[in-house]
Amino acid sequence: MKTLVSFPSYRDLLFESEGTIPFCGSLEGNILHVWDIIDDTTLSYIFEKFNNPKYVFIDSSTYKSDLNVDIYAVDAWLESELLGWKKNNLAIESSPVTTHTANFQVNKKQINRFLAIKLCEIFSIDVNYTWSATDKTFDLSHIVQENQNLNDDNINKYWEQLLSPISKFERKWIATQDNHDFSSSSVENYGDNLEVWNAGLNNIMSNTATSLITESVSTQIAALFTEKTAFSLLALTFPIWVGGFNAASEWKKKGFDVFEDVIDHSYENMPTLLERCFYAVYLNLEILTNIELASDLRNKHMDRLIKNRDMLTSENLKNYNRKVISTWPDDLQQPALESIHRYLKLK
Repeated sequence: MKTLVSFPSYRDLLFESEGTIPFCGSLEGNILHVWDIIDDTTLSYIFEKFNNPKYVFIDSSTYKSDLNVDIYAVDAWLESELLGWKKNNLAIESSPVTTHTANFQVNKKQINRFLAIKLCEIFSIDVNYTWSATDKTFDLSHIVQENQNLNDDNINKYWEQLLSPISKFERKWIATQDNHDFSSSSVENYGDNLEVWNAGLNNIMSNTATSLITESVSTQIAALFTEKTAFSLLALTFPIWVGGFNAASEWKKKGFDVFEDVIDHSYENMPTLLERCFYAVYLNLEILTNIELASDLRNKHMDRLIKNRDMLTSENLKNYNRKVISTWPDDLQQPALESIHRYLKLK
């Protein structure tokens, strides 16, 4: 049984985990290792071209698919990223001062990121941020279609404003490299995550009480965690995931505090992307619009925030991931670990 790898920039190709030569055979009876988040449309394309695999494992925390194939998920990339994040090479605040209620970090065009920015405009949230603003146009057809099937008075009240162009925010960007990629989704890469944190992102995020986290999910019923979630812990902020499905519950499973006594995460399992984005902000407007309250709550729970940060730079995630993989079918566990090790240098 072979393990074939699908990379995000080359979804029309597969590669054997032992090398970099494109695979020309069939997935039938084999394993598909998917790097980064994917959707059912793309998976269907891969299956049509290469046939259905025996197993799929994906770099994500959860992924719900309508396809007739077993899909397993583990946050391997984040575990790999955190290997280099040690306290002695991180610029971290010991006694941060809260001057803004929230922050967001946007480098790529996605609907959840557009909505995070628009909701900050609509509700006048005092937000510190970094945004590449490579392209201010967004395809909103998905949320327009979703809203046609909703009858939500709260969303309808702000609907015209939600569809209007971004007007109050301009480019505010921190990067360690100047790297543009407009081939697919208008992405501006900020360079090495650790370097950009130490270069000034820490100053933007650490003076805020909450992080509006817009992970790389589009319309999938999925949760995944990248440096955006990790940065929120480094900055000692309360996390709010804008768009991801069941993100708070999945993060809590890994042993982290999601501050359910401070943040209302009931948005996380709402059925539409539009609802999950809108209510992530709407249900938490009190802390997002009241700097005195946000600062007081942050100071009150600083011990818990620091504990979260300490867990991030421990082996907590590694131990959790190994526990997850140990529940997979016996004939998948070792090939999956070997493929993860080869590409992400994990042991």
